[in-house]
Amino acid sequence: MADHANATLQLEGDISGNVPDPAMLGVWVPYVLRFQGVAAWKREDLDGSDWHTWASSLDEVQDSSWARAIGEPDLRHIAIQTYDDVFNVVCVGFTLELGEPYAA
Repeated sequence: MADHANATLQLEGDISGNVPDPAMLGVWVPYVLRFQGVAAWKREDLDGSDWHTWASSLDEVQDSSWARAIGEPDLRHIAIQTYDDVFNVVCVGFTLELGEPYAA
């Protein structure tokens, strides 16, 4: 079993409801994002990243050279954009818990 099998990373915050749905304007949703089996991770400034090439704020990097270099077939490379930062995580999987929406 890999040394990172029990390694976890947890991100917590609030997701802005400022989306095309007018009913969600000014609404925030708390979240907890937990990564399991973390083999590697890094944080970088949003301005220094390739954020403009991604489809969303949470993307799986397909055919990741970083995940392949670690050498375990079950690993996934997940990229998460926040307001200021980008987190890249190579892990086995993740869960997302959403809290009750609230008005700012």
